[in-house]
Amino acid sequence: MYAERPWALELDAEVAPAAPGLISSRAAALALLLARVPGVDGVSARPHCAGRFVVVAMTVAAPDLSDAVDQACTSLHRCAADAGLAPLVVVAARSCR
Repeated sequence: MYAERPWALELDAEVAPAAPGLISSRAAALALLLARVPGVDGVSARPHCAGRFVVVAMTVAAPDLSDAVDQACTSLHRCAADAGLAPLVVVAARSCR
């Protein structure tokens, strides 16, 4: 297995249509939960498109990009549920390298 390295990622996720719009304080709460996940650092989250979407930037420790994206999406879904924001649908994942 390969050694883990940091992968800077940006995920764009849509809030469920029936859910209330995402405001800055809820995005900040989501970022705080994500920052507690082992192997995740440098987290920020900001709503856009009238709170229907959230852009989350984070660095994930993983052996390759595919694993980093999987870990980031799994962590985002879990933390969104904990923050009362589920379900979120990830619509884009970008490497920031």
